Amino acid sequence: MQGLYDYIIQKRDDSGQLKKTMENAAQQLIEKDTSVEKPGILLGMIQSGKTRAFIGMLAKCFDEGYDVAIVLTKSSKALVEQTVRRIKDEFNDPYDHDHLDVYDIMSLPKRLTPFILNKKLIFVVKKEKHNLKRLHELFFKKHPELSSKRALMVDDEADFASVTYATDKSKPDGVRFGTLAGMISDFRKNLSSASDFLQVTATPYSLYLQPEEIEINNGSYEPLRPRFTEVLKGHKSYTGGSYYFEESLNEDSPASNLYISVPEREFERLKKADKRYLKSILATRNLRIFRFGLMNFLVGGSIRMLQENADTDNGFLWQKVFKCAYLIHTEHSTDAHAWQVRLTRAFFDRLQDTITNNWPSFKKLVKESHENISKSVDKTDFELPEFTEVVNRVKKAIIQGEVGVKEVNSRDEIINHLDDKGQLRLDNPFNIFIGGQVLDRGITIDNLIGFFYGRNPRSFQMDTVLQHSRMYGARSPKDLAVTRIYTSPRIYSAMRRMYEFDKTLRETVDERGNNGSIQFIEREPGGGIRPCGPSKVRISDLRALNSFSRHLPVGFQTSAATTIKSIVNKIDGKLEQLKKISADTYVCSIAEAKEILNLINSTYEYKERWDNEGWDWNLNAFKEVLEYSTTFSNEDKVYLLYREGRRISRTKNNDTTFSDAPDDGRNDIIPAKKIAQENPAIVLLKQKGKKEDGWRGHEFYWPIMFTPRNTRPSIYTEN
Repeated sequence: MQGLYDYIIQKRDDSGQLKKTMENAAQQLIEKDTSVEKPGILLGMIQSGKTRAFIGMLAKCFDEGYDVAIVLTKSSKALVEQTVRRIKDEFNDPYDHDHLDVYDIMSLPKRLTPFILNKKLIFVVKKEKHNLKRLHELFFKKHPELSSKRALMVDDEADFASVTYATDKSKPDGVRFGTLAGMISDFRKNLSSASDFLQVTATPYSLYLQPEEIEINNGSYEPLRPRFTEVLKGHKSYTGGSYYFEESLNEDSPASNLYISVPEREFERLKKADKRYLKSILATRNLRIFRFGLMNFLVGGSIRMLQENADTDNGFLWQKVFKCAYLIHTEHSTDAHAWQVRLTRAFFDRLQDTITNNWPSFKKLVKESHENISKSVDKTDFELPEFTEVVNRVKKAIIQGEVGVKEVNSRDEIINHLDDKGQLRLDNPFNIFIGGQVLDRGITIDNLIGFFYGRNPRSFQMDTVLQHSRMYGARSPKDLAVTRIYTSPRIYSAMRRMYEFDKTLRETVDERGNNGSIQFIEREPGGGIRPCGPSKVRISDLRALNSFSRHLPVGFQTSAATTIKSIVNKIDGKLEQLKKISADTYVCSIAEAKEILNLINSTYEYKERWDNEGWDWNLNAFKEVLEYSTTFSNEDKVYLLYREGRRISRTKNNDTTFSDAPDDGRNDIIPAKKIAQENPAIVLLKQKGKKEDGWRGHEFYWPIMFTPRNTRPSIYTEN
């Protein structure tokens, strides 16, 4: 008879890579003794197919002798229903033929008969105390025979509620499990000794950085606590942080046009209702990027519809219509959501009035967005429709009511907005979702081409912010070419830092397994840097160092030409005094490099008039990273690569964000990496600073630092 695993992989036509991951995870569960304290981990990425992977792994475990599976889900009724439905669908034939049953723990029959108990059983349990109490009663009171069966607990979204700690001075390390974590742990301890525990997550920081720390290698800490980690790779169409935060630095890639900066003042305008903006939404400068984002969504979606030839005005009413989505997630307050819905609808009402009464103004709005979107489409091989076609398609969308605006929050059950696959349902060609916390983990959105994000706490919770990143997942190249992300400099910088740390952690696990280690570092009171334990480094502000990490200031404006001239001349003079090792490469001490960096920083300004508040260069952190980067060779040596005659615009994307890639891959990055083998290298780009490029009419220096190849994976905070 065909096994459950063979049934699943044939039905789904799983890739060889996915099958290998599922089989490895199942084998390690069978061979290794896992527990809540020492679990196995299936480490995926945001929206990368983790559910598909753990369901296939469950099938393999059932074939290998496990009898019962308990699937713990996030505390959401919608997610429980979605999970139950998904598992039943995956095991469709075995379920229909009574070989397997799937239950929501809160919707069980009053009594499970011996016939039911002899099947393979899957219980889906919300991580909430009443659900966990019901699970405990089922296994240890109503049907104690279940506790003797070989069970597998699968903790989906494991960082949510499962690994939490509370202060407890009576404990040796001063902490204890949180309430839900304690209930899960107690339940697991009372199961058969042959039972196992697997955690599934894309944000594993709380799992790896638990209180217990093991010091090794003279100050390097090994916080990787799980019994084993199986890394789930992204599928072929997966788009994650590497696209949004690495490829975006390549000016030849459409990713370089993704990010558009939102001034903090706009988020303030989106918190509370102000009826004045309902009339002035098409003109007010106070909501310029909010308006621009909505317009880009209409234009980008129209371009995609024209590319797909999905215009239904051709006599074929049954032809599939291309649908796209835009997400606005700035506040948790439902009052703010209601205001944003009113404001968004007012935007489309005013736009319709403009089509009727002021056609030139409408064309101007479309043209501005068309120019922005075309910059990224032009960097692909995809067809860019003519401007006239796009104008008419946008007009049709407005006139024929093709835009739907939905409020999605705690006022309304999220399940009312989901389709059969558990994704947000796209009812219209253009779909705008406005909401808060419910729009995070477990919710996927097809054809998401716009993400306006403004959740801006004092201290970022890393796993929460990454789980809000709904733009991750399966994305088509054509959609990516018209995709835009709108957020503040502070949030974007935090998201980039989080990606860098996440990448470092994954590479450490993937390349070295559970024997890998990461160096956590802190500033010493008297200056300098030293190793420290993970608990000393605030996860909300983490930055990662690795081989050839790249660091540079972004967003600055230069001082007036009369002020900057003498400083630039002074920098030139200092360079002439340094030792030359080639025509354009110098070598200097850390102290000499710091002097030059101090002078460069004195030529930069951050003021409201330059629209760059929040972009300040953290020079102290930059210099400390520079100093730390020399500790691996124990040489007081920094390489300086001098480049002159460079010319780059201060802004990009129609002046909506600042240029962040002044270094050329062939002429700057490759030579810098070639020389930065044992010691750091700084590329000093001497820019012309032309007024027509947004500068102030005088040359200035732009430094880019590369850490050396031999940099040990390290974590620090800029604070």
